[in-house]
Amino acid sequence: MSLRIMFNHTGNKRIGAQQLILLCCVLLSNSPFAASKTNNDDKVYPITVSADQLISQSKAGQSEYRGNVQLNRNKLELQGAQLKLIHPSDKLRTATIIGNPAVFKDFLPKKQQWVTGEAKQILFDQEKGTITLIDNASMIMDNGSRIRADKIVIHNKDETFEANGSKQNGRVKMTIQPEN
Repeated sequence: MSLRIMFNHTGNKRIGAQQLILLCCVLLSNSPFAASKTNNDDKVYPITVSADQLISQSKAGQSEYRGNVQLNRNKLELQGAQLKLIHPSDKLRTATIIGNPAVFKDFLPKKQQWVTGEAKQILFDQEKGTITLIDNASMIMDNGSRIRADKIVIHNKDETFEANGSKQNGRVKMTIQPEN
């Protein structure tokens, strides 16, 4: 039902509660936010990057940002000293951020919680749907559970994690908080 038809049906009368709810549903169902919320696809959201310096190679499909870099896309946040984007045909393929440490924050809709982490290098792979923390990696969930390892891979689609042993002792360290 289009908005024009809905307003023609109401004429000059005031909009009732049911009509107002229907109007909100129509507006939300046609918005890009609603489509992405149901598809859980961040590809529909723009990427915003701020930095002290940009070196862009548009034809090669690469951009490099340096100094106080921040990348935001929907609920994903990356921060670090350097960022390299691979974006052939202006479509994001990967984002690699380096820092001492580089940090990230993301929301896991299925688990309904935030996850934050840090490492010397963080790789966001759009095609694989992964965030990989490399070298002195750590991750903390909202509930206080933690993982510390040399490499942590977060699979966004099914919200699972993989971790590989740390350099110090070759082991993964995880702390799981009890449920309330």
